[in-house]
Amino acid sequence: MNAIKDAISVLGSVTNFARALGVTPQAVCFWRDGQRQIPADKCPLIERITDGAVRCESLRPDVDWNYIRSTEPAIATAAKPVVEAIAQLEPLFISAQRRQGGRREKLPTTRVV
Repeated sequence: MNAIKDAISVLGSVTNFARALGVTPQAVCFWRDGQRQIPADKCPLIERITDGAVRCESLRPDVDWNYIRSTEPAIATAAKPVVEAIAQLEPLFISAQRRQGGRREKLPTTRVV
């Protein structure tokens, strides 16, 4: 069994796995069937949600994970102000959502990368 299949089995189904990653079940099926490569940015999340049962190295052996892991603290430090800003805006978003009667589709969405 390959690594992606192992990861799917840890979460029980393709649908559960897709939800945990924030992707479509179709994307997961493409990865499982070898039609598309797993995006490298999803591998650390897969490793976390499987509690290390499936490692990044087994999902994407072509990526230098030692280098990426050595730079993660710097990336986390750089992202901290953004995360704090989002945390401050969240109550405003919830308040606006309540004023709209809970209808999320009427609120403008902004994607933070």
